[in-house]
Amino acid sequence: MAKMFPPNAPSNPNLHGESQVYNLLAKLDDDFYIFQDRYWIFSNKYGSRMEKETDFLLVHPEKGLLIIEVKGGTHFSYDGKHDKWKSGDKISYQNPYKKQLANSKQLPVFLKKRIPSLKNIWLTCGYAICFPHIDILDGNLAPFMEKEVTLFRNDLKDLSPKIDEIYSHYNNYRNSCLGNNIVEEIKNLITPSSEFRKSLSAEIEDEKEMIIRLTKEQQEILDGFYRANIPIVIEGPAGTGKTQLAIFQAISDLKYDKFVLLITNSQESKNYLYNEISLNINIRNDYLKILTINEINLVQKIIEQKNDVEEIHIIIDEAQQSDGKLLREIADYSEELTNISILIFKDDSQKTNENNIQEIFKPFNYSLQKVIRNTVEIFDSYKEYISPNYRVKQPVRTFKEVITNNFTTDKELIELIKNKVLMMTENEKVKSNNITILFSKQPPKEIIKSIQLSICDLSFKKFSLANPIHDNTITWSTIYDFQGLENHIILLVELETEPISETLHIRRLRYIGRSRACSILYIFLKKDTSLDINTIADIF
Repeated sequence: MAKMFPPNAPSNPNLHGESQVYNLLAKLDDDFYIFQDRYWIFSNKYGSRMEKETDFLLVHPEKGLLIIEVKGGTHFSYDGKHDKWKSGDKISYQNPYKKQLANSKQLPVFLKKRIPSLKNIWLTCGYAICFPHIDILDGNLAPFMEKEVTLFRNDLKDLSPKIDEIYSHYNNYRNSCLGNNIVEEIKNLITPSSEFRKSLSAEIEDEKEMIIRLTKEQQEILDGFYRANIPIVIEGPAGTGKTQLAIFQAISDLKYDKFVLLITNSQESKNYLYNEISLNINIRNDYLKILTINEINLVQKIIEQKNDVEEIHIIIDEAQQSDGKLLREIADYSEELTNISILIFKDDSQKTNENNIQEIFKPFNYSLQKVIRNTVEIFDSYKEYISPNYRVKQPVRTFKEVITNNFTTDKELIELIKNKVLMMTENEKVKSNNITILFSKQPPKEIIKSIQLSICDLSFKKFSLANPIHDNTITWSTIYDFQGLENHIILLVELETEPISETLHIRRLRYIGRSRACSILYIFLKKDTSLDINTIADIF
């Protein structure tokens, strides 16, 4: 049986003539590759574009190429005086003999341009015209309309020898056999697999819009909270949008000329908050102050300077990391001054820190249960580190898989990182500043230098929002320094091998590291080479 393309049925079963010929050609020997209903774009001698079509193309490793055009009607005529070809009585068509004579000359040129191994080969390429419903020929054919390459209904009863005769008609002593390898190359050229899709970069842009929409939905929970005139605690695990809600609320307050004091856990987070707020509103420095928890001793002085302000809004992000004594001072201010409102965001889903926020503020509590920043796959990678007592809904966003890679040496790690980065930036058009590499600890300088050399066309710098990050820059940081921050694509590198027991500190870092990605997470785990499987087998 011949190898048919399409393989299981004619491309258009409603065309009875072509369907009949398809089924007959399928019975040829299995060295034939037969392609139905294929289109070609040639250039004529003037360079003009010409679109051509073949009903069937036969390719054989020894015999060569043969084009077959099927004319499925029951009445055709040719007027040699006016050189007119007709189907029936009224419609005039291009003469099929002329059409396929031209195709048989142009197709080898077309193939040679695309398949280098054909360049120096003289190959047979002929054509035949098949009339599956015609069995009588009245009159004579024109000299270029050769009867030797014409198939009538009776010829189809024993098609294989007739096909051999037509191939012999075109045989030339200079022509070479194609061979199986070239036939396979022709098949791959004619029947490629294609996927039309958005680039990863475009998908990430769409994901950004969805995250913004979901965050705005979460923002609705804050409406009216300040009117309660008591501290508000918003708690939730990673990915529920606490920091984004803090930013949204600060922007909303600033629009109404309310003084905002924002307290966060690190200098990087401070820079991030300022950058995000300034992108959405023109900041008046006398209406916004952002402090880290190390600067919290400045709170009293700032509040005293704003005594004449009608409303002071204090927003504390990542409050679970703040010192209880300092939080108590803020609570005391709020009790003394009626113009202070306090909004607290915290993540105690791991119960790794306890600073008695409930006892200090006696707040109104609200739990975020909708994961908006991470995808289902990313959430699944860190949900085991969330306390089972904390109820959180599965994310609504589904994006790419979380992919885990193993490495044993620094060289292997650098090669893996290079391949991932180049695949995303070159093939998927991802902006470099959407990618951050997170290390479980401060990486050796040699690793940073080697990664930079491996992606030489891109800049590779430590993450810092204190200075603008260029589009062509990939950033790196440690998990600890990246708390409260995020990027769309995270390459998470665990530089230590898997420990025998998972300490609270390790669980905390894994929870943070695996939840920093908005869209895609690659995890690189170092394998312990000291445990040789053969050695283990010898023990038993």
